[in-house]
Amino acid sequence: MTSHHQSPNRTTTNTRTNPLQTVRESRSFAPYTLQRRPERLTISSETRYLIGCACLIYVKMDRRPRDRHENLLEINSFSKSQLRSTSDYPRRQITNLYFGLERINVSNATGSGHLFAAPNWDIMEGYLFPWILANMPGHEVTMTRMHVKHVAFRIWEYLVKNGKVPLWYERGVGQPGNVLLGRLRGWWLDTDGEFPRKFHTWYHQGSHKVPGMCRRESLLT
Repeated sequence: MTSHHQSPNRTTTNTRTNPLQTVRESRSFAPYTLQRRPERLTISSETRYLIGCACLIYVKMDRRPRDRHENLLEINSFSKSQLRSTSDYPRRQITNLYFGLERINVSNATGSGHLFAAPNWDIMEGYLFPWILANMPGHEVTMTRMHVKHVAFRIWEYLVKNGKVPLWYERGVGQPGNVLLGRLRGWWLDTDGEFPRKFHTWYHQGSHKVPGMCRRESLLT
């Protein structure tokens, strides 16, 4: 009978030998954080209105067609990209300079269903135009369009924050309608000339008492 006992000196194993693997250095990973979408920035109606007004003040060129009352005419989608208004100052920088807002979609203030009272610039121009007259060529500092527009907005900002101009018109008989600011004509376009378009009219309407200025001088041609 054949013996099934194995020699005590013989060892059997079913373990498979694996080839040597390179040992990699351990990496340290920062704890995983869920990437959330940034929260929507909530701004007041007054700030939204001032953003829209600032953009109107800084409009440089606007080729969008309008009727004789300066109401914006509807244009097809193909033409919209070619007839956009341009600005003397980038809109993103406007919101950062005046409002400390680095990431905000300006169209949310000039469109998107936010209706405001159309700005009546007359009250602001009553302060601004004497300043322009006092700083016309002949002084040490050369006044530029950017200087004028910056001062114009600062005056307008003061008037708004002190309740001197309405943000909205109340609904009622005889009251003007509220509008989308993005559909309005810019305050001073390139095509208006060297000065804001109402400046010449204001200048020729009578005596303007500005310190240091001689009214008899012909300052405008």
